[in-house]
Amino acid sequence: MDEDQTQQEEGEIQSVKIKKDKLTKQSKGQAFITFRNRDSAEQARKKFNNQVFIENKIRVKPYFNFHKVDKKANIFIRNLPEDADYLELEQEFSRFGKVLSVDVHRDQSGKQLNYGYLQYETKEDAEKLMKRILNHPITHKGKLMKLEKFKDLSERKANQHLFTQEHLHLNIVVRSFEYGWLLVIKDYLTRVQGDQVMDCFVRIDSVTKQPWAIVTFETYKEAKANLDKCEALRKHPCFNSNSQKVIELIKKYGPPVNSDGSISFTIEQITPFFEEMNKDPHDIFKGENDNFFFNLAYNNLLKIDERLMVIQNIKKDVTKDQILEFLSQFGRVISLKIGKTKNSRIQFQQCFVHYQTMQDLKRARSELFDDKNEKTIKQRKEIFKDGHPVESTKKKLQSWQSIVQG
Repeated sequence: MDEDQTQQEEGEIQSVKIKKDKLTKQSKGQAFITFRNRDSAEQARKKFNNQVFIENKIRVKPYFNFHKVDKKANIFIRNLPEDADYLELEQEFSRFGKVLSVDVHRDQSGKQLNYGYLQYETKEDAEKLMKRILNHPITHKGKLMKLEKFKDLSERKANQHLFTQEHLHLNIVVRSFEYGWLLVIKDYLTRVQGDQVMDCFVRIDSVTKQPWAIVTFETYKEAKANLDKCEALRKHPCFNSNSQKVIELIKKYGPPVNSDGSISFTIEQITPFFEEMNKDPHDIFKGENDNFFFNLAYNNLLKIDERLMVIQNIKKDVTKDQILEFLSQFGRVISLKIGKTKNSRIQFQQCFVHYQTMQDLKRARSELFDDKNEKTIKQRKEIFKDGHPVESTKKKLQSWQSIVQG
């Protein structure tokens, strides 16, 4: 696109300034274009953003001086989807005030990252949005966005002592949440369903911050009945609780006791955390999670998870996102890990994919190797060498499973 063409299509341009490296004098791939009126600039932004220009996809966004705007009107956005559309985000956030910019960050290759910044004109507009999400969280393309007010360096330094204090209480919080989940699960299984529960072990994952549990039933029949319920519902009713009910259960049964006879925490210590959690729309004890996952083991030695597939012969240039999109059409994928073969003479990738249910896995295994489905055959040619996926044998899968879980 040249300047004359742009003037004819989108309005008169007042100036064009291309950013260049001071030493090499080469373009940095950035330019500032000033239009004579705001409407023309806005029209050009919407028309040319994400368009291909000289074999490159360009990004067009409004310019403003960050040093002159109200910092308290800036909001940090987390958990954005990979295909986040900043124009759609801008339209959504404009319902709460005048938006100066929405910026989704990218890596060096140009790929969008899962975070960005939102700048309102006034702090009142930003506060209006933050109050709104307390009761009405905002999603974008199926993902729940997490918003935080921007904090400058002085504010972060002032809050550093709070981190130390929070760190001291961290073990108590985690332990109380784990114990709370244990009581919720056992209470539902025994009181509501009448199951005989021999043992229940709960931990909160240090990375995902999500709880997981191992429940030991008295009989195989009870374990299988609960597994079937998970298969049918893709969740379990025992996980639908809230922090208020949990603190009542802890008061009823009392805090857990350590091996030396001392209690792990007091009711007074944990009550503030549960009261705060009760106000949070993302209450951890509500238990709704798309990644709900379950498995049945027949003894203490956990067998190979039958929902795991190891698929080989993937082209080396195929990305994780491409594989995930392909495999997700057969059922809900809980996790996907990519690994390359250690043999340098054989250049291919392999993936470890967990499906949520056995039905999902059976469908995937059936349709993945279906040589009569033209759509699947076409997709396989884009993903696999020679268009042929290869599933590993059980013997190999056993050794690889230990690597994945480790």
